[in-house]
Amino acid sequence: MPDRLRTRVHWTLFGVFLVFVVTFPPLLVAVSLVKGDALAGWQRDALVALGATFALALALITAAHLIAREVRARAAATARLVDADAALRTSRERFQAVLDHAPLMVAVKDLHGRYTFINRTATDRLGVAPADMLGKSAYDVFPDAHAELQAAFDREVLVRKAPVQREIVMPSASGPRTMLMIKFPLIGARGAIEAIGSIAADISELKQAPTCSPTASPTTSCARWRKRRGWRPSAAPTSSGGCLLSAGVRRSSRGRPT
Repeated sequence: MPDRLRTRVHWTLFGVFLVFVVTFPPLLVAVSLVKGDALAGWQRDALVALGATFALALALITAAHLIAREVRARAAATARLVDADAALRTSRERFQAVLDHAPLMVAVKDLHGRYTFINRTATDRLGVAPADMLGKSAYDVFPDAHAELQAAFDREVLVRKAPVQREIVMPSASGPRTMLMIKFPLIGARGAIEAIGSIAADISELKQAPTCSPTASPTTSCARWRKRRGWRPSAAPTSSGGCLLSAGVRRSSRGRPT
């Protein structure tokens, strides 16, 4: 039964009972006066009992109405919480899916250094399962030397309260890799740091690239490296002249940029 209809039924029954209680005593007194007789003992007792019954019924109906209203309000609040939880779960799943397909290593730590989030790219590069990192610190996952490096990195972010970028060598499943990592504070609603986020890009291949001019001779090591990697000089080389990805456009087998 809808809430509005249920409320109407309750008040209709209460109205019928109220009309009966209000009209019965005067009718009883009027009949006694017409007959010229005083109210008998049973009639007085009936009036007292009727009044007590009216008061009790009024209290019960009011209490039932208030309880029903509170139950409906709590049910509506519970439904809103369930909907909000489902929406939050969906949002988290989408966020996780997006970051899992990102080519960068993304992680979040709490203020105690424990990992609370890590994407699939990071776990694949490190050769570990997410369950082996979530809830654990760097000392539980990496060698002590690298764990101390990460801890110092985190402390610097907390002291500066600003993003910090470093080039570090990180152990991985395929051996040591050179990473360009940026760590940044995650600020809560009250303006305090609640966690530390990190994003890392593998630049090992760039570090191995020889430094040369974009117009170097085909016999130089840089040109040979470019040819092996499938890179060609761009029309606007970088001012440094280094063999960076931004200094060339990679071509597919059909000659299209990729």
